[in-house]
Amino acid sequence: MRERILFTLAPFALALFAGAPALAAGSPVITEAWVTDVTSTSANLRAKIDPDGAATTYRFEYLTLSAYEANVAASREGFAGAGFAPPSGTAFLGGGSGPIAVVRQVASLVPETLYRYRIRATSSAGTEYGEERVLTTTAPTNVFPPLDGRRYELVSPAEKDGGSVGAPESIFGGGDFQAAAGGESFTFSSTSSFGSAPGAPPASQYLSLRGAAGWTTHNVSTPLEAGGYGDRPDGVPFRVFSADLSRALLLDPRRCAGEPCPRGYSLRDSASGASTPLPSGAAGMRVFSVSPDLGRILFEGAGEEIFEWSGGGLEPGEAPAEPEPVSGIVGVLGASSSGDIVYYQDSEALKQWRNGVVTTIVAGADAAAPSDWPATTGTARVSPDGEHLAFLSAARIPPFDNTDANTGEPDTELYIYGPPPGGGAPRLICASCNPTGERPSGSASIPGTIRNGSSLLYRPRVLSAGGNRVFFDTADKLVVPDTDSRPDVYEWEAAGVGDCTRSPGCVGLVSGGRGEGGRFLDASESGDDAFFLTGESLLGIDPGSIDVYDYRVGGGFAEPEAPFACRGDACQALPSAPEDPTPATLVPTSGNPPLKVEKLGRHRRACPKGKRRIRRHGKARCVKKNAHGRHRAHRHHKRARR
Repeated sequence: MRERILFTLAPFALALFAGAPALAAGSPVITEAWVTDVTSTSANLRAKIDPDGAATTYRFEYLTLSAYEANVAASREGFAGAGFAPPSGTAFLGGGSGPIAVVRQVASLVPETLYRYRIRATSSAGTEYGEERVLTTTAPTNVFPPLDGRRYELVSPAEKDGGSVGAPESIFGGGDFQAAAGGESFTFSSTSSFGSAPGAPPASQYLSLRGAAGWTTHNVSTPLEAGGYGDRPDGVPFRVFSADLSRALLLDPRRCAGEPCPRGYSLRDSASGASTPLPSGAAGMRVFSVSPDLGRILFEGAGEEIFEWSGGGLEPGEAPAEPEPVSGIVGVLGASSSGDIVYYQDSEALKQWRNGVVTTIVAGADAAAPSDWPATTGTARVSPDGEHLAFLSAARIPPFDNTDANTGEPDTELYIYGPPPGGGAPRLICASCNPTGERPSGSASIPGTIRNGSSLLYRPRVLSAGGNRVFFDTADKLVVPDTDSRPDVYEWEAAGVGDCTRSPGCVGLVSGGRGEGGRFLDASESGDDAFFLTGESLLGIDPGSIDVYDYRVGGGFAEPEAPFACRGDACQALPSAPEDPTPATLVPTSGNPPLKVEKLGRHRRACPKGKRRIRRHGKARCVKKNAHGRHRAHRHHKRARR
């Protein structure tokens, strides 16, 4: 019966579809392309393809970046001479609609080599290419030496009386954390008071100095009366230090019977500890800007008037103007020291203005993250010569892939724009992207100007003075030794800087990566010193707590040898020394004649030489031995018995 019904319906169905117009199939759509499981010689290339109803074939094309660039330089198609996956040239996907995931492994790759790849899909409706991507094969080793021979140094003291170092912006809404430009000193804040302190403010300030044997820390908190800052002070008393940490600007304490209670300012000399009050007219004003040596300070009054101090009294001043190269800008990211190069975001793209010539760096109204501006406090950094720009972006910027491997949403990455060391055409590099090209598992970040109460005065040195080193935090695992699944501190440096030889640059782990993660604090101008905060004990002298470390090029100090571990009875304390220190020995010497023992027991005396002691009838006596060692008395006794 079932077969009969199907046979009856078949002619009707054929007639129905024969009269219907055919649906036109479109070209295949490649929605995604990415790479996973990158090793020293292989990788898995992945993509999602929507055939759009037509039978479709696909293939991956790949070649080294150097070969790709040579093709472009010779005006050839970039992927000319590329390898295919599958090796036969195509793989059949079929028809249907909706994205279909595909994967192909490529092998026999060269270790530590940068490749460029793409996917091609073809149907009767046409051929489409996916976005071009990059991957880098890993080194064929499990040894990962630190970049430039860096070594850890403990900056904060190991003994902190049970306290710990605070974090920026966490101490009453503030905290002062700065490195000297040369890296030889560092200052930090803490709510814990340890060391020799002349006062007890809500937050103590410390200055650590590097010496030949290690770092020494001094509590530089100023003397004050209890309640001088109230229950909720405006950040910490120390507002900002000079570039070499030789001077500091302080918010003075004050006890008032009522409100308002404006506080004044003073300058402290780090070497002598002496403080110099600033003019009383600055009391109650907000510090607006300072010069690197603290020789010039701008204050903002209640009516937004600007006043300047430069060693004498307060004078009317002017706030530094934000550069405005063209109209319609959304934000200025930064400028060179001379002002001849300016980076800005407008409604079309992230751009560079150089003496009237405008260059597009990344297209799109969202190319730079909103946190990158304004130029004085934002997260973006520009090298003093204006040639290098470091900025954050969540935009999709090919050939880099910032799609989160877990959420599918774009992550924020750190990018570097500028020429390579030694000169050449500017290039755009994703410094925080996984060097292998695999998708991220978290966003990268760099700090803007650190807030200290109402003050915004200091921006950590994220970008080195030469523009070829940059430090950042990320939860992504960029190197194999990073195993803690927490945000860690990383460094990127360009090829030709330090001991980096991989083009276009090398990524190295700064914080430990094994347990507590880390947070970037500051760096020296050259980038040779990278200071960070961590709860991980990276050296044997660190018993725990939260500390400041320096990851220094060519650094490190000799650590004391660890004591032998004891077990069981071996852990008992050593016995005390004898009361009589005179050495005792039984070894005969000229000054130590042989010891003569007169008694062997309570009723026992030694026999003369040649005699032995025997006991008969309960009595003991000495008898002479015979030639065989037997006692004569014993022989007589045996003869009498016979």
